[in-house]
Amino acid sequence: MISASDLQSLREAFEASDNPLPVSVCADFALLLGVSEVSISLFSTAHQFTICASSAEARLLGEWAFTFQEGPAPGAPDTMTYCVADTATGSTSRWPRLAAKAHEMGYRSLASIPLRHGEAAVGTIQLHDRDGSIGTETLDDADLVAKELVALLLKLCARQSRAIHRLVDRHEFHQATGMVMRKFGIASAPATAMLRAYAWANDLTLLDVAQSVVSRELELPNSMTT
Repeated sequence: MISASDLQSLREAFEASDNPLPVSVCADFALLLGVSEVSISLFSTAHQFTICASSAEARLLGEWAFTFQEGPAPGAPDTMTYCVADTATGSTSRWPRLAAKAHEMGYRSLASIPLRHGEAAVGTIQLHDRDGSIGTETLDDADLVAKELVALLLKLCARQSRAIHRLVDRHEFHQATGMVMRKFGIASAPATAMLRAYAWANDLTLLDVAQSVVSRELELPNSMTT
């Protein structure tokens, strides 16, 4: 059970951080909750973006969520409640691709806890565990931390607005979309769909594909428009 002193220590670590991606905070959070990995995401109007992750793999899972368009998202009806998936049994029907990828990465259980600000969810805390199911007590503890973190995260965004903007913007993704639009003479939505389809077909994240397109290491084939 998380104590008041645990919450105070987390609060002080977060407020002291000048880094928009305070990895140590997420790592401490994972140890506190007894799970393998933790990541914290916020919502923009268009998508979810990771502001903090306890490891590179936890951050990568966030990129897969963006690629698959699965996981908690702005406006999703289930975002205001706990969402739990057992990747080993495929018990989730909400996020089948994401659960399968998480299982491939060695995670047995995923959970999402909303970051509530008034009547809206402004983001989520994601728990990833390699050892077994994420239990009710862990979820309750994570919810306590979520309530504490909302105000701290909003302050961090205000303090590190330029760095946060770079995270939200996904500049390379938008640049790659524009390049595909110009090449094929198509609108933004089908250009994005082409990038996502190529990513799915080649087991790449959308960020991987976008970076390759922008660097001109990859040119989407004309056959994708037929």
